[in-house]
Amino acid sequence: STGMEEASRAEDRGETVSEEKQMEFDLRLARYEDLIERQPVLISDVLLRQNPHNVHEWCKRIALFKNDPERTTEEYTRALRTVIPSKATGMPYILWVGYAKFWERNNGFDNARKVFEKAVTEEFKYVEHLASVWCEYVEFELRQKNFSGAMELLHRATVIPRNHQKIPENATVQQKLFKSVKLWALYADLEESFGSFLTTKAVYDKIFDLRIASPLIVLNYAKYLEEHNHFEEAFKVYERGVAIFKFPHCLDIWVTYILKFIERYGGSRMERTRELFEQVTEAAPAEHAFLFYMLYADFEERYGYARNAMLIYDRATRAVADQQKVTVFNIYIQRATEFFGVTRTRAIFEKSIEVLPDTDVKEMCLRYAELERKLGEIDRARSIYMHAAQFCDPQTNSTFWDTWKEFEIQHGNQGTFSEFLRIRRSVQAQYNTSVNFNMNADILKQIQEEERSKQRDEIRKLEEQAKEEETARADNSMKPEEMNTAQRFAPDLPAPRVANTEEIDIDVEATEEEDVDKDFEIEKKTIPSAVFGSAVVEEFVEDKDRKPAMGATERLKKKRKMSQM
Repeated sequence: STGMEEASRAEDRGETVSEEKQMEFDLRLARYEDLIERQPVLISDVLLRQNPHNVHEWCKRIALFKNDPERTTEEYTRALRTVIPSKATGMPYILWVGYAKFWERNNGFDNARKVFEKAVTEEFKYVEHLASVWCEYVEFELRQKNFSGAMELLHRATVIPRNHQKIPENATVQQKLFKSVKLWALYADLEESFGSFLTTKAVYDKIFDLRIASPLIVLNYAKYLEEHNHFEEAFKVYERGVAIFKFPHCLDIWVTYILKFIERYGGSRMERTRELFEQVTEAAPAEHAFLFYMLYADFEERYGYARNAMLIYDRATRAVADQQKVTVFNIYIQRATEFFGVTRTRAIFEKSIEVLPDTDVKEMCLRYAELERKLGEIDRARSIYMHAAQFCDPQTNSTFWDTWKEFEIQHGNQGTFSEFLRIRRSVQAQYNTSVNFNMNADILKQIQEEERSKQRDEIRKLEEQAKEEETARADNSMKPEEMNTAQRFAPDLPAPRVANTEEIDIDVEATEEEDVDKDFEIEKKTIPSAVFGSAVVEEFVEDKDRKPAMGATERLKKKRKMSQM
């Protein structure tokens, strides 16, 4: 590098560089350019040395040699020999498919078939990987216009083993391939395109027998039968589909089935159509029931009776989800008005007010009150306004209160208007109170923390005050080193009396002393020994030589004398 720098500086100064230094400079520069060109390959070598089963990195490495067919072939061969499918990171079948397509692009069709034949025998980790290889193999034959060869490949891939119901879990992917939905769907498509009606029907029936049908396969099978004018068989396919799948997977099957059936028969088979609707409305959850109830009611309006349609709308108000009930009630009211007149809608309005949530009740009440006003029922309209007032905050629902105000101005009097003002004030007070109690959670938390901190401060002050009182008591009491010899070695003597400043002098001692000084003659009587039986105690037996025990009076006198000493 020092020679290169010197040569570069010499060239800048215009000096002549020796031939030897120039050759060294050119050689080093060529090495550097070669290193730069080989950098992606060297990085790929490092990454594959860390994980030789990284499929994505092998694909990136092969893409580096896309302009070199010979090197591409070598890299594909090396990758397929190195990558173990059970340890692969990614989808190893991509390497096989990519190698086959490489030969296809270079007109090596026989080599591509050999790659595919080798790939279908590979022990992949998942059945989907092997099924993808078969599908790519079939599409390759279709691109070569070899339709019979493609059908033969699908027939090979979908052979059902004899004991297919007893295949163990640890079986190879080749043994489990016959249950691949992807392969059977491709097989059915090719049969529809190149096969006959019977062969196509046989393929679809095998799919149902293996219990691997999907909702899309059910719809395709039924549509294929309808195209060949086998409508009843198509309806049987729909029946099998709704029996296999539950909601929400069978939603499209049910909708297509009902629409096709009504389109086919109209009102000629009323009972059968009603049975279908009853079956689906019973099985459908609340979030999917709205569509089927609307179709059911529409069917009754077109081919049945309006009375039945009203009953269906009434059932829908209880069966659909909460967010869809307002729509159902609106349609219900509109249809009832068209068929039976506005007076029939009163019961529907009242039911909607009971069933709907509070956010939707106010709108329904406004419509109901407007209806009663048009019918001349002013008192009924006013009662509806009073009922709806509890759901409307005057600050946020000014439209409701303005409407009621206009109503009272047009149809009320001084008393009714005063009642309107009173109700508005009471509702305003109610919502103000609820707002005060429904404060922000962060503010409530902050207030609670402040209260807790105050309580902790008070408890700390009380503890400090208690410690100070204990310290004061300890200081007031006499320490052991300050005690005299008599007090130290006479622990049985009474402790010095501490004067109590708050003591009330009621002259009790003098009275007691006067009472004590009086002479009392206490008569003693010996307890018969028979009372104690054999458990007679010696101290209870009268002993003439023993001094009589001190009575309560003597003990009291002795105690007071000792306290005065």
